[in-house]
Amino acid sequence: MTTSSGETTPVPQPGLITQGGKNYIPHAVPVLTSAFRNDPVFNYFMGALSAEERKEYLPLFLKTLLKASVLNEGVILEVSSWGCCAVMLPPGKKPDNPRTLFQAGLPGAVMRLKPTGIKRIMVEHATAVKHAKKKAFTPKEMSKYWYLFIIGTDPSRQRQGLGGILLEHMKAHARNHGRPLWLEASNNNARGLYAKHGFKEVEEIILGAGLVGPDGLAKNEGEGVKTWDIRFWDAVLHKGFKVAVTNVDLAAVYLFGGGAIAQQQAWGQCGGINWGGPYTCVSGYICSVLNDYYSQCIPGTATTSSVSSTTTATSTTTRASTTLSTVTTTTGTATTTTAGSGTYPTTLQSGFYWVRAVASPNFHSYLQAAPTATPSPGPGDAYLRSEKNAGQFNIIDEQLVYNPGSSTGKTLYMWVEDPTDKAQRTLQTWFNTTENPYGAFAFQGDTLTWTVADISRPNAAAWLVCGDTGQLYINTGAYAYNTPSGCADQTIHSYGGSTADA
Repeated sequence: MTTSSGETTPVPQPGLITQGGKNYIPHAVPVLTSAFRNDPVFNYFMGALSAEERKEYLPLFLKTLLKASVLNEGVILEVSSWGCCAVMLPPGKKPDNPRTLFQAGLPGAVMRLKPTGIKRIMVEHATAVKHAKKKAFTPKEMSKYWYLFIIGTDPSRQRQGLGGILLEHMKAHARNHGRPLWLEASNNNARGLYAKHGFKEVEEIILGAGLVGPDGLAKNEGEGVKTWDIRFWDAVLHKGFKVAVTNVDLAAVYLFGGGAIAQQQAWGQCGGINWGGPYTCVSGYICSVLNDYYSQCIPGTATTSSVSSTTTATSTTTRASTTLSTVTTTTGTATTTTAGSGTYPTTLQSGFYWVRAVASPNFHSYLQAAPTATPSPGPGDAYLRSEKNAGQFNIIDEQLVYNPGSSTGKTLYMWVEDPTDKAQRTLQTWFNTTENPYGAFAFQGDTLTWTVADISRPNAAAWLVCGDTGQLYINTGAYAYNTPSGCADQTIHSYGGSTADA
């Protein structure tokens, strides 16, 4: 399908990304209709219709295409309160699946294009795209790419970088899954945007040569309409793709999860790499994509303005009875605990993992204890810091165990503050030489979680990194909601690379 962004030199700005299915169709159609109102390729497909008929038909056609996409596990993503939206389909899925054609109403919609339009879409365009894909992929790879089916920006919201935000988001999914990302561009503005974001052209296609002009409208001896088949597939992605196509379970890595039936409760996790739970939220909440590894159900509906993923907060939050300065005072208690000793290895040891953040502002900062930090701000405290002093961890009997690094070093365990006030928002963490008596650690996929019976947490994977030193706390409140001043929301994840990458 064609794509349109209307952006020339976008500068990405912060924006909240949410995702949905059938419930998002009524809100996506007006955005895409505005974005593609004068699109050359759509004009060419609708060439047998009058100008008034094209205006009436376009939103109906787009609605049918979106319905067909959702029926085939496609997901609709939007950024910044519908400033831009896109439709993404997982590997092996396509809107023209024969099993869902009639349910989506696609045959009837296409028939309205009359024989001329049907031939242009189903013969001329489809044949050209098929030829381009044969150049891009081997036969085994042909059904293994993610498909960016359509993306469009509201004309009144152009040049805000919204298309770029969605592109980077979808590129990250493709890269993390070791698979290519495929799309078709229908105008030079979109073409330039994709090139800026690292997409490579596979083939230029000319439709309707001799019949239409560059705008897709009838013109004798016209030069035709240009469209470009494009993929994102960098060197790192290419290296992993050969393994991924044979070893990856699509059900496990399908981030967007269009087939999920269960609904997540308020503030719960609803998506992310290696997530296996619900992908939709209970009524009154939307699934907000906070980073590649974590999506969360936050208050809102498909029609409401976006809820900010972070808020400016005072040092006291609505769920906490202590201020951040009080937490710092508590930190002083933990710094008196005895920490381990020994030389910590820089190459990953068997049976252990690095643990790191995967989103800004602490991207690829690694979990470690003060004994391995230079200079040492306080023995025992837990931090997310440079890869140079990264610790190695595993979970044994619900304890987060720190690799001692040598036979003379003492095994360390992460401890969690047991607060008097169970509504306290931030719980301090540190390392000690005896086992943690409060709560249990676990990996959910590759995400580090902590739970305890006497505190009901909205999400067991929510952490806070506070202050300039990168000190790590457990967040007992909702992720990215009323974040304490001076702190950043994070999820942290195991990583099995041989060394701790920057």
